[in-house]
Amino acid sequence: MHPRTPLTVLIAVEHALFREGIRVFLAEQADVEVIGEAADGVQMLRLMEALRPDVLMLDIQMPEVGGLEILAIVQGLSPRTKVLLLSARLEDDFISEALQQGAHGYLPKTATHRELLRAIRALAAGELWAPRTLLTLVVERLRQRALARQDLPPALRQPLTTREHEVVQGVRQGLTNREIATRLGISEKTVKTHLSSVFRKLYIRRRVDLLRSPLTS
Repeated sequence: MHPRTPLTVLIAVEHALFREGIRVFLAEQADVEVIGEAADGVQMLRLMEALRPDVLMLDIQMPEVGGLEILAIVQGLSPRTKVLLLSARLEDDFISEALQQGAHGYLPKTATHRELLRAIRALAAGELWAPRTLLTLVVERLRQRALARQDLPPALRQPLTTREHEVVQGVRQGLTNREIATRLGISEKTVKTHLSSVFRKLYIRRRVDLLRSPLTS
């Protein structure tokens, strides 16, 4: 009988001590192998393309490249990789949106190592991992979106705000989030928040979809 191939994991977390604690714990597990570590988004994307792990442990607020938009990039680089989000504390709406945009699970950084291991194994087995209340919220959001697509006339769908239109215009002009933030006099994090709202309202998942999606008024 051949031994089971270990699950490969890439840890993408900014803080070295936190990464090391996870790596040391997972090294003790016979069915898991840490094949890479990244301290920022750019490094993480480079390793993703080269290693294509079974599971990516991702701090959604990574420096350099972060936010919900990174999920579509990760999917493009390695569609088979399951993404487990880690964060100190995120709003339920944000996590719900992340799960709808391609993440496969969420754990707060206060979770135990045993909970982490259970989540990794669940994702590798094709399951979602998140509090039941969040999964219920995701299902309800998807149901509402399906109803909106089928039954509501365009005039009754959620309109974009003036600021959201300005952010979309910047994207269509090929500007980065940082350049859009500078132009509008807001933070880069605020730009990402507006884009997440736009994606939700327009029922799209990727930045490139803004180039061909008609805008609501």
